[in-house]
Amino acid sequence: MQLSITRDKYKGHAKSPWLVVLPARLSPTGKRQYRRFATRAAASSYVASIRAQVKQHGEKPVALLPARLAADAAAACQLLEGSGLSLCDAVRQLFAAVHAQGVACAPFIPSGGAGAEIGTAAPAAAASLTLPGILAKVEAAKGHQSIATRRARRGACHTLFNRNPGLSEVPLEHFTPEMVQAALDAAWSHSPTAWNGGRRQLHALFAYAIKRRLVRMENPVTCLEQRHVQEAEITALPPGDLQKLFAACRPATAAEIAAAAHITGHAARRAATEDLTYLRPYIAVCAFAGMRPTECTRLRWQDIDFEDAIISVRAPNSKTGGQRHIEMHATLAAWLRACRPADAAPGDLVTPAKNLHANLAALRHRAGFGGGIWQHDCLRHSYATYYLKARHGEITRLQLNMGHRSAQLLYSRYVNMAGTTRDMAEKWWQILPD
Repeated sequence: MQLSITRDKYKGHAKSPWLVVLPARLSPTGKRQYRRFATRAAASSYVASIRAQVKQHGEKPVALLPARLAADAAAACQLLEGSGLSLCDAVRQLFAAVHAQGVACAPFIPSGGAGAEIGTAAPAAAASLTLPGILAKVEAAKGHQSIATRRARRGACHTLFNRNPGLSEVPLEHFTPEMVQAALDAAWSHSPTAWNGGRRQLHALFAYAIKRRLVRMENPVTCLEQRHVQEAEITALPPGDLQKLFAACRPATAAEIAAAAHITGHAARRAATEDLTYLRPYIAVCAFAGMRPTECTRLRWQDIDFEDAIISVRAPNSKTGGQRHIEMHATLAAWLRACRPADAAPGDLVTPAKNLHANLAALRHRAGFGGGIWQHDCLRHSYATYYLKARHGEITRLQLNMGHRSAQLLYSRYVNMAGTTRDMAEKWWQILPD
């Protein structure tokens, strides 16, 4: 048996770079699995456990272990945690107690276990809802929600089922807080933020089923506390760095095109040779209006009112689902007038979303923001900071511009005056197109 530990250098797996590939013959699902770990020691411990299991039982039993037995064993181990008993010890003691009491004991009624198959259960259990079933009902009922919200829900469930084989077959009534916590730990142990997101999605699924009386149970997710997340401090981008971004919105030079041949990845190589001039309105709206990046990709020229100096974020395009109107600063109006194509129709997108992620990465690299210098969403944070520092309006007006339900979020996360001066704020709002 060969199980190797490799280090994945792709930046998307920086938090869990150690990779172990579990072949199909050893996988409980019968398919190849990819397990990632934050440290090499954790990966080595996992490989050692697989080797010990194969040494004791051989490869064939491991590969043929049904998903329902894996789910049942996981639930039983959660119940036995802290008792010092193994699963076999608990079964032996149960049968010993039953035989010792003889006919005087009450008959034991099996529940089928957490991994009981729907197809072999009793008729009442056959109609039991599972997580995929309730997910389908929620998707049908919540079709009015934004694309980002529905995508986040489906993505979280996909990750949860992929990293917990057999979980999709467990009826909702059989879930316990211990099972939910074990499933969340298996899916997102490396990231408290992702763990909290998965908990939130599961809580909503169970709440939907309970509220509509599809199941009779308490929500097993309610008693699980959210993980503590240490918020990263995002400082305002200096005005000089914003000018570098605007300057990088240009066609690629001959030297950049030649260097792109050595870039790994087709998307990154293509983006390095792109004409990125079309990104100027996107940078301007993010920097001088504080609009969310996803909302920027849905903005159309008809949503911009130059006469009243207002940008309208329509309800279907908003993250929160509510419409709002952002006051347009004179600096932003100058950029949008200068960047609007002569043949742009009112219904055209200000920034097409196609290949936007790769092109923005190429733009940051072209502007010199490589090696982890760039902070996610820093343009939105910079807008909030410089808006208040330049005293352009009250905190309530800024709250409405950014689409927050309360001003507390602005103070706690978005406004960071550390290292910023009044002179920097004035220079920020004086950056104009040539």
